[in-house]
Amino acid sequence: MQAWTNAWFEAAVELGFIRWPYVPDKEVVKRLHGYFNAGLMPMEAAQACFAAKH
Repeated sequence: MQAWTNAWFEAAVELGFIRWPYVPDKEVVKRLHGYFNAGLMPMEAAQACFAAKH
């Protein structure tokens, strides 16, 4: 999961959702665990985590 989380962080930075330094709160960590367990790719998880919700 560490490698996946690093890739998620890099994707979120690349997409412009976050900037360094970034420390996720408990809710984001909870969502990340869910995205990882659901089999999302890091880029998909970054979009799901930060993109506008409809």
